[in-house]
Amino acid sequence: MGVTHRARLAARRQLGVDGIHFDGTLRRWYVSVTIDAIGTGLTLPVILLYFTRVDGISVVGVGTAISAATGAALIASPVIGSTVDRFGPRRMVVAGLLVNATCCVSYLFTTSWGALALITAINQIANQTGRTARQTFLASFAASPDRVRLLAVQRSLRNAGYAVGGLVAAAAMSIGPSSFRWLIVIDALSYAAAALLVRAMPDGTPAAAPEPKQEQPTGGSPYRDFRYLALASGNTLILIQVYSCTFAVPLWVSGHTLLPVSMAGVLLTLNTVIVVCWQIPLSRGFESLTGARTLYPRVVALTCLAGALYLLSGRLEPIPFAAVAIVVAVVSNSGAEVYSYVAGWTVSVALAPATSPGRYLAVFTASDTAAKLITPALVSILLATYPEALWPVQIVLVGLGCALSRLALPHSAAERSTSGVKRATR
Repeated sequence: MGVTHRARLAARRQLGVDGIHFDGTLRRWYVSVTIDAIGTGLTLPVILLYFTRVDGISVVGVGTAISAATGAALIASPVIGSTVDRFGPRRMVVAGLLVNATCCVSYLFTTSWGALALITAINQIANQTGRTARQTFLASFAASPDRVRLLAVQRSLRNAGYAVGGLVAAAAMSIGPSSFRWLIVIDALSYAAAALLVRAMPDGTPAAAPEPKQEQPTGGSPYRDFRYLALASGNTLILIQVYSCTFAVPLWVSGHTLLPVSMAGVLLTLNTVIVVCWQIPLSRGFESLTGARTLYPRVVALTCLAGALYLLSGRLEPIPFAAVAIVVAVVSNSGAEVYSYVAGWTVSVALAPATSPGRYLAVFTASDTAAKLITPALVSILLATYPEALWPVQIVLVGLGCALSRLALPHSAAERSTSGVKRATR
């Protein structure tokens, strides 16, 4: 065995992807994910500026349109899940990407609030479809426990792609508003390129077959499966701390600490780097329901630590001390984020019946969308009324979500199997 080969194996072990065979199909999938993420990263910093400065739509109007579109995607979740199961996840990934590309081009011709709201709603529904279909499709590439690690690789690549796209966008924005259109066009092309790559892939692999001697949940309606609904509800509360990091931290830094406003950008970059570097290695060893159960106390502990340090950063007057406090808070917040997604992937995939995974995973991905919709409103209200209540409220909500999720998890294969039979007989 050569030195290069040994070094490659050591690197794979360090990343937590040893034992996973990255064949041509899987590599093509990850290339498509990365291209898609880089394109999205290009427009994330400029899309709001484009709507307000180029199209002349008010900030309130843009915010209302985005909120309404997110709500529309949430309402469409039941239809999305059934559609993924009926037509197959690969086809729906391709369809979602092509709709995203079409919406990007349509933004270039948007001049009114009504058109913006309609296109954004279609785009958000396509995003929701793509998220459900991607998780269902990727889960078909490997048997548990490798599924969770494959999802971790995907999330790390997406975050890295967002970061690269954001850096390119920052450089392009120095040219002025004229660059906004080109960035949106490139984003549309990235969606189309990713769709072409996925279209050339097979629908699934034999590796997706259930493991021998493992009880599989029986198919049924996820809206009659109270255990799964409880887990999805708990996940909504848990993910509030994820979106709070990106939405609340900049507002907290600028309005409630003595730190310079530029510190907010440093903290969000730190969060992205931690997620990229930690998501894969910290996913190891938690690929079972038993492993997922042990993650919820860690999420609560890290959220408590982060909340306490955020509060402390607002009360410390020496800027270096406040900076240290808020950096450690973001590191803790990022660790809670990583563990939250690992737990969510594990329980959502493990408890989704093989006969109707799309419908079940649509419910669980909707919990992420719900958290994204709730968090900005919650943060805005608390910061406007009683700012120091923000972090204690977040701790309580995340604690309730983790407690609900732990209670809803089956304690044994027999309980899991019984739950599946009850679903089937309703």
